[in-house]
Amino acid sequence: MDDLAEDFIHSDVYTTYHPVAKTAYSVYDVEKMHGLPLGVQIVGRRLEEEKVLEGMQIIETALEKQGSVFSSQVKL
Repeated sequence: MDDLAEDFIHSDVYTTYHPVAKTAYSVYDVEKMHGLPLGVQIVGRRLEEEKVLEGMQIIETALEKQGSVFSSQVKL
């Protein structure tokens, strides 16, 4: 799991975070967050769109093999 350490809110690392990040971490609950959707952004260099599309295809294929369903937000 990706649960935070019990004393994370009082750690030296936490004190260096931006206030917005501190707010997000202060309400983070690994049990409540489990299963929530997430977004993936693949970024490439200029004129390398084919590599970006191939990277996304690799991710989609891996998710399908795992049994996850891919839902595209792109409307062409």
